[in-house]
Amino acid sequence: MAMTALNLYRDKRGSADVPRRVRAGGVSLGEWVARCRDDYWLGVLSIEHTRELEAVETWSWGATRPGTWRHAFDLLAEYSARRGTTVLTEEITFDGVDLQAWAAAQRHAYAEGRMHHSSIQWLEGLSDWDWDADTARWIQGVTAAKQYVAHRGSIDSADRDTRVGAFRLGHWIQRCREDHRAATLPAERLAALEALPGWSWKQPSMESWRDGMHALHRFISRTGHAAPPQGEVVDDFALGWWVTRRRRDYRAGTLSTERVAELEALPGWQWDPNEHRWQTGFAALTGYVGVQGHASPLRGERFDEYPVGDWVRAQRTAHVRGRLRPDRESRLESLPRWRWHDDR
Repeated sequence: MAMTALNLYRDKRGSADVPRRVRAGGVSLGEWVARCRDDYWLGVLSIEHTRELEAVETWSWGATRPGTWRHAFDLLAEYSARRGTTVLTEEITFDGVDLQAWAAAQRHAYAEGRMHHSSIQWLEGLSDWDWDADTARWIQGVTAAKQYVAHRGSIDSADRDTRVGAFRLGHWIQRCREDHRAATLPAERLAALEALPGWSWKQPSMESWRDGMHALHRFISRTGHAAPPQGEVVDDFALGWWVTRRRRDYRAGTLSTERVAELEALPGWQWDPNEHRWQTGFAALTGYVGVQGHASPLRGERFDEYPVGDWVRAQRTAHVRGRLRPDRESRLESLPRWRWHDDR
């Protein structure tokens, strides 16, 4: 009845843009049109009704409504049309929407029974869409693995912290190996993994060590030291994280003596950068005391180009916040005229 009234209104007025208070054909047509548009943007209008309305000449859903279900769905559908898939291996943000996070939220809502049947219908029409989070994760992983192989030629150099975009490929590979050991990996998945060039069911520790050392030597040739920041990347290799993991292995006692010696032979290698930085600052302050006779430099004051005044200020701040180790507090208090508060 409402559709009949809408068509009659359009034929008479030449437009399907019905003001909210308009009644036609015995129905509150304007209110009905407004509800249809609201339902469309909420994702609860069926495909059939959507198509029926869009077939009405001059019909419009109105201005885009950012933040609505339909707005995000349309962006995902646009991505799917361009790429031929809804498999997202990295954070894809369009018009303020993180499509990867949004897709995951839809699967979660579906699993909890909170998804409207019309929303389900729309999503199931997209390429490669799957409601099962495990299946979706598997497809993401295989896609990311193939992308990695296309770039590196083999999967064997991927370690547990390897990423493809935002996708944690290394963790996914590790989980696949764990499933294989537990005999819970389906045969078709096992075959897909073994088809990847360089695939092994064992963690390739030697390959990651080799790649890490090569990247570290390239970093040293450029900077002169073996202390890369944590976010350092060399030729697509996450060197900073690799170095951090080697320090963790050392503290855990799982790094062989040969590898310990190989790292310690590198210029500027440090097992504990924080301790090294503190000792450097304390040495500068001790040198300052030898010249000035006291341990209370002014803010901004330097000793042999080291910002000893700012370092002292940082120690005082750490002390006030309860973050300074007792042994460091004792060493500072042993210096002549050390003060925890500077009222100058």
